[in-house]
Amino acid sequence: MRCIASFLFCLLGIGVEWAAAQAGGSDLSLAETENYDVRQDQYDVRQYNSENGLPQNSATGLLLDKNNFLWVATQNGLVRFDGRRFKLYDKSNTPAIKSNRFSVIGESSQREVLLGSSFDPAEIYKVGPDYKLVLDTARTRIAHKFIHINSPGFFDCTPLFKYYSNARNGVDTSLLHRLCLSPTFVVLNDNEVVVQDSRDEWYYLDNRSNTVNKLPVDIKGADIHVFFLKGILCIFSERGEWRFFQQGRPVSIQVDKTVSDLVRLAASTTGLKSILGPGGEQVIIRQQDDIYELVLDNGVLKAGLIFPDLKILDKLIATSFLYDKPNRRLFIATVTTGFIIVTKRPFSTIAFDTSDRLNNSFKAFLLLPGKRILTQNGVLNRTNAGNHRLFTSDTKPDGNCFYEAKDGSVWLSKDKHLHIYDRNFSTEGTMDSLPLDSYISASLKIAGIPSGSARSLHC
Repeated sequence: MRCIASFLFCLLGIGVEWAAAQAGGSDLSLAETENYDVRQDQYDVRQYNSENGLPQNSATGLLLDKNNFLWVATQNGLVRFDGRRFKLYDKSNTPAIKSNRFSVIGESSQREVLLGSSFDPAEIYKVGPDYKLVLDTARTRIAHKFIHINSPGFFDCTPLFKYYSNARNGVDTSLLHRLCLSPTFVVLNDNEVVVQDSRDEWYYLDNRSNTVNKLPVDIKGADIHVFFLKGILCIFSERGEWRFFQQGRPVSIQVDKTVSDLVRLAASTTGLKSILGPGGEQVIIRQQDDIYELVLDNGVLKAGLIFPDLKILDKLIATSFLYDKPNRRLFIATVTTGFIIVTKRPFSTIAFDTSDRLNNSFKAFLLLPGKRILTQNGVLNRTNAGNHRLFTSDTKPDGNCFYEAKDGSVWLSKDKHLHIYDRNFSTEGTMDSLPLDSYISASLKIAGIPSGSARSLHC
């Protein structure tokens, strides 16, 4: 038995809007507040700024911790966000803080949240198990260290300085001093870092094995990008030159056409904007309005489109991206508009292209062959919106109920008559000549009565 009841209209009409409202409550949406061109059937877009939770509109860094709390560094304090409520850390409520500006937000290899202060780059703060923010005295006292935004580790250079203070060990400590002053580096974990010095040379440092090796990188220029993914360091140029290393040694990685095409396209338009995600497990690349993720699978580097046609990017000055893959969310930190959460909707909306909103309010529907949907307002095509067919006012069924008989024929009421169509809803085969007393509100198949009897299927 198949019975199509009126409560099912939410699946086609208001279901997506309800889900979005539940997820965001009264939080502002860019699409609602600034008329951004967002594909509302594909994404739920939420904006958070000084009007609804942030202390200030400049988000300089984002980090999603092991408990799924989002940390946002701003120019006027640090914020922890649980999806509904904000917890602010600043000088007024956290005695350890000397400045409300944080330049770095990263993690240790043990997933401790670590922060660097704009007031004093030497100062390192950490978040304890009780979510209190305190000065990390031990790390602050370390003279030579590396940590950066979304850093998957904190690198301590002290063991290297101790080892190479003995000239017989082969490395001049002046090189270490020069490397520690470099602004260009990638922390791989607590024990490994790769640094570019002022002479455009790349060095691999390991504080467990006391290794300081110059990497054989012959790529030069201003269009150089670096990322770390699944234990592999990649240095590449927008001209298509690629070098891969693992533990300071060259390794062979195949670059898939999806990646080379993406890099070539970006280089010919606005330039490539790559963002290293937390833990070295995420590389996000923006190409105009599209967001891609790089994945390393069995020695092959591939690119996958994860957020296509994200029009809000045209209106934002983004500082960083963070992809929460399990929850299909993209976090975007911006210079002047706070941060944005873009969520992929689990349902997509199929609707008629019409200014009359009543044409997209449905009381019942029936699935037809060819990936089509019969509604009281017309026939929707699930694969081609251009093939939607809207009924005229004189051809609309009553709209309360549809029934698919055992032979596939479609039964419906129109003008208080019962009409029977073929399974494709292309030809009307029968119309009950006797008018009904009222509109059909439900359909049932009654045992023992032949399905060909029109009078047996309405009530």
